[in-house]
Amino acid sequence: MIRTRTRGRKWDLIRRRILDRDGWRCARCGRPGRLEVHHRDHDRGNDAPENLETLCRGCHLAEHDRLADHPEGRAWREFWRELL
Repeated sequence: MIRTRTRGRKWDLIRRRILDRDGWRCARCGRPGRLEVHHRDHDRGNDAPENLETLCRGCHLAEHDRLADHPEGRAWREFWRELL
């Protein structure tokens, strides 16, 4: 299930640390703005810094498009398409 609300104060702090670490730019294309923090292993319970990376919405959508055959990938793809 995709949540549209934030995950709480703890996640907000983790997210801020990752954005700061990555210089507030997408780790893949270098663009600033409209940034998200992506779980590399796609496990939203694994908030280890080495599992997290800053992605712009376009790169985040592309990452989840890559998983199109996976149910989570399909759900995320539709979610991001609605936001873009």
